[in-house]
Amino acid sequence: MSNYGALQKAAVEQLRDPFRFRIFVALVALAVAYFGVYQQLGGQIDQARRKLKKETEREGLAQEVELLRAQKEFFENRLTKDSDANEWIQYLLGGVRELPLKLINLDSDDERKVGSYKCVAMRLSVAGETRHLDALLHWLETNDRIFRIDVVSIEPSRDDETQRLMNMTLLGLKG
Repeated sequence: MSNYGALQKAAVEQLRDPFRFRIFVALVALAVAYFGVYQQLGGQIDQARRKLKKETEREGLAQEVELLRAQKEFFENRLTKDSDANEWIQYLLGGVRELPLKLINLDSDDERKVGSYKCVAMRLSVAGETRHLDALLHWLETNDRIFRIDVVSIEPSRDDETQRLMNMTLLGLKG
């Protein structure tokens, strides 16, 4: 114990110097701050960060779900439930008749499956001026139903230089 007492006496002797005492007090305060405050709060801060990240991800998913629901409601009205190929052809004929185009061919293929939806496949051939073909494409994009142009080709007509021949394969999305 004399060794410990001598060591303690030497430490007290060193701390009598005001500069060394200030350094000792600063080191003690730093140790208390680190071990007493930071160590305990550091774990809580990390846990709070993980929880915040998880909740932020959940909020992003919730916003995405809301956006998808809004899109579903918008497109749900444009899907037909109980329509067959003939009804789709009649609808397409109605759109083509509104434009000054010459109908060359319009027929349907077998029903196809695209994702979880069924589609009516149709082949359409029309001839007309480029602006009228463009108007048909615009009508296909903006009408009450959902069409997807699978294949399209436009070529000059052999009979008239102002006319173009457009062949396309269309998919009409059913509900």
